[in-house]
Amino acid sequence: MMLCVPAGTKPAGLQSGSPPFQPKTPTMKKTTPSKYLFDPATLADETSDAYSARTYGAAWPACARLLAQRGYNHEQARAILRSKWMRWAEDNNRFGLRPTSATLARYLDHRQLTPQSTELVRDLGCHWPNLYRHCATAQAAPLPPKYRYWFALGRVPDMDDMAKTYATPMTRAEALAQFEKDVYAAIGLPGVTPALVKLRHGETLYVECLVWSNSPIHQTD
Repeated sequence: MMLCVPAGTKPAGLQSGSPPFQPKTPTMKKTTPSKYLFDPATLADETSDAYSARTYGAAWPACARLLAQRGYNHEQARAILRSKWMRWAEDNNRFGLRPTSATLARYLDHRQLTPQSTELVRDLGCHWPNLYRHCATAQAAPLPPKYRYWFALGRVPDMDDMAKTYATPMTRAEALAQFEKDVYAAIGLPGVTPALVKLRHGETLYVECLVWSNSPIHQTD
């Protein structure tokens, strides 16, 4: 569009030495589909400085949209886009072509990663996703004070996560003590008190999640 002004005059606000006047192009805000847990366009912009963003180039917003379509929340999707997973997906790309959202999709499918995968908590430091997707509760009689049903998730250093549910009502201290025994028994150290064990780097048990319910908890897929 050409701007016409009287000879010898300048548009308001244009000073000597200023760049040529350019009218602003109106921009339209994209509406996030209600099924998404975050706005993919906004997240793509927030993570545009990520290590792999330049490699994926114009496909970066599509990667954010793919994660939204698969049900990841904002924290999980941001962590994935900023993680080494994007580079590992690129390493497995076919024929060395520039990676796209399909490259990321193949990587997620190959590792069978979903918004409920423990790898998001263990490897990327995300908070545990909606626990109600993992636990189905049933009606139960009232319990004595402090006695509850428990779900625990944890690990020892350099070992995979272990999840346990306890169908017998117990206190928090009893649940932790039992979980410690179960974890150490699983790695071949039955009956060992974790607080007295010097394992690998001198660390003991990480308890990443401990929740209780007034009714029995059943772990599901």
